[in-house]
Amino acid sequence: MWFVIDNGGGSIKCGFVESPDCIEIPNCIAKPRKDVRTLVGVQTESDDLVNHSDLVYTRPHERGYLTNIAVETDVWDHMFEQVGYLGSVSGIIVTSPPFNPVDLAAALDQMITDHFNLYKLRKVNPAALVARYASGKSRFCLVVDSGFSFTHVTPVFDGVCYERGIRRIDVGGKLLTNYLKELVSFGEVNVMDDTYVVDCMKKRCCYVSTDIKKDLHDLGLMKRQPYLKRQERLTMAQRQELDTRFTRRYVLPDYQKVKKGYLLDPDTSYAEVEHLKDLIVTLSGECFLVPELLFNPSDLGIAQAGIPEVIEQVIAACPLETRHLLRSNVVVTGGNSLFPNFESRLSNDLGPEYIITMCGPDTAWKGGKQVAAQLSSH
Repeated sequence: MWFVIDNGGGSIKCGFVESPDCIEIPNCIAKPRKDVRTLVGVQTESDDLVNHSDLVYTRPHERGYLTNIAVETDVWDHMFEQVGYLGSVSGIIVTSPPFNPVDLAAALDQMITDHFNLYKLRKVNPAALVARYASGKSRFCLVVDSGFSFTHVTPVFDGVCYERGIRRIDVGGKLLTNYLKELVSFGEVNVMDDTYVVDCMKKRCCYVSTDIKKDLHDLGLMKRQPYLKRQERLTMAQRQELDTRFTRRYVLPDYQKVKKGYLLDPDTSYAEVEHLKDLIVTLSGECFLVPELLFNPSDLGIAQAGIPEVIEQVIAACPLETRHLLRSNVVVTGGNSLFPNFESRLSNDLGPEYIITMCGPDTAWKGGKQVAAQLSSH
């Protein structure tokens, strides 16, 4: 039976061809600082852990490429324990990033054949799998995959990636989490060692601004209120509206009273959570400035264009007769596309001639399952 693996830098989506849904496993191992145990995959996110902040993580991927085969072997061993008996696997379809160095690709092949004794192997660019599943009957598709390590924009013609048009942006979920750690540590409380906690905070608090200039202006106006003359201040209703719009209050875990961090409801009064006041982090501009890096990497000094501009660059690099077809079939996937307002912002920046389809982070796995089903029928 064919087994499909979307081998991402942050997590692995995997499952048998007959499985209705994939299983998602963190692609990492972790060791507690004062313990000899090694936690692998889903064990690193267990609720039984005393303190997630006490873990030292090691990931097999670096900058989107698989560089640590020993760690990946441990994760795959754990993966096959989670999904069932390895002996029932007859072949593997695994995703491989574009322009993967030959030596790194060969190391993965050797791990699969030597350690797992599997010899039927097909490696596929994840964009081709996304296009297969999500593009419908169209032969031309532009895939935007914004994941853990990077963002790729890939034109796909008849199921084949057009390599001359592929572009990569070195902004992914890992960089966004690290940026949020710096912002929170500078303004509120030191969370530089709390990667897991801040990653959860990012997923629950951050959103994409649909009008960044207006949001920055209004946020600055809200912050300046205490320093303005009384006659220049906004009314109470206006201040309340801005506070509701921008402010997020997040409760950090202390692993005693609070086991998991969570976002406070906007209507929660301070009296209700006074006993948690030392654990509450108040966010405002951080919530939209962090995802803004996907659209303007230069905000952090990264000399690259954002997603909308790169999409236009990719289309310009494709044959003239395909450009209008690509504009009419833009497929967006990856974990970063889950930020609220992502689709609206991208559509506003690109213009009405672009037709955008949003897909879940497991779309590459679903496309791989279709390929596996076709191979199984032959």
